[in-house]
Amino acid sequence: MDDYIKDIIFKNNCDRYEELVELNSDIQKLSIKKRPYLIEFLGSARSGKSTTIELIADVFRKNGLKVSVVDEETVKLTKTINENRNQKMQVNSLDYTNNVIEEKVVLYDSYNEFDADIVIFDRGINDEFIWLYTFGASSEKLEEYHNKLKDRYVDTLILLTCDIEVSLKRKYFNSLSVLPNKWTNPETLSKYLEGLKKVSNYFENHAVSKCYIDSTQEEKIKIAIQVCRQIIEDISAKQ
Repeated sequence: MDDYIKDIIFKNNCDRYEELVELNSDIQKLSIKKRPYLIEFLGSARSGKSTTIELIADVFRKNGLKVSVVDEETVKLTKTINENRNQKMQVNSLDYTNNVIEEKVVLYDSYNEFDADIVIFDRGINDEFIWLYTFGASSEKLEEYHNKLKDRYVDTLILLTCDIEVSLKRKYFNSLSVLPNKWTNPETLSKYLEGLKKVSNYFENHAVSKCYIDSTQEEKIKIAIQVCRQIIEDISAKQ
């Protein structure tokens, strides 16, 4: 089977095969001394966060590591609002963000109880700094949130961004709906990307390592490899 994968599946892409063999080998050598290792993904809509999380969680698991993924809908408020479009369209965005923050802080504090080598948060608590800015929160509110987090550190923070038009094409070209979206629209995406730059100083205080990637013109698999390499490097630095 190994020969079939190498000689048939990767016949015209031998370099990719060798790259993946090396990647898997490096994962097998990892030793996580302080469990769990905490990774957070944040970034603009349709920038590839969920796909990348799925790919790296899969390869880590297949190489013997326990991985827990905390997706957005683990937050009960988010799950509830996503079940009712009318309710979602009418919600006050800033109030919603403040309520999500309260739930995420509690959720974040429980991650040490996970029986896992790695915990991955899809849109964790650092992402809320950007949403607060996006929806017009005061600088005092941002500082209040910063102080609330105190020493809640993420080991590796992955920030994925994407061109706004590309982001919306990815959304609507992979959907049967053409209805407007409350937060995935040109105005909100533009404000979010502006906010990411404006509040990035907070990430310095809440993440040990950071990795910025513009996914606009990148293949999904290449993004996942780059992220995986960053995580391997960060974990290895702690061994």
